[in-house]
Amino acid sequence: QKLLLFLERAAHVDVQALLPRAGDLGLHREKVVLCARGQRHEDALRVLVEGLNDLPRAEVYCRIVMARQNQRASDQPAPDVPVFCPDPP
Repeated sequence: QKLLLFLERAAHVDVQALLPRAGDLGLHREKVVLCARGQRHEDALRVLVEGLNDLPRAEVYCRIVMARQNQRASDQPAPDVPVFCPDPP
């Protein structure tokens, strides 16, 4: 859980370098977070659906991404909702 929060909140994360390592180590949830940070939403959804078999979390992921995009379009701060939050929106 700490690693997930760190990956979501750290200011500078080298997504390109960490993504292959997360995949090699079987860190599926961490890979989803890295894909999200790298705007690789299809890859994130693939891991959620195929790797984790977690359709409800895939739906939550889509809602979080859409909310962030809507907030950016309206020049308001994006919501700080972790992908793997205990109480999804």
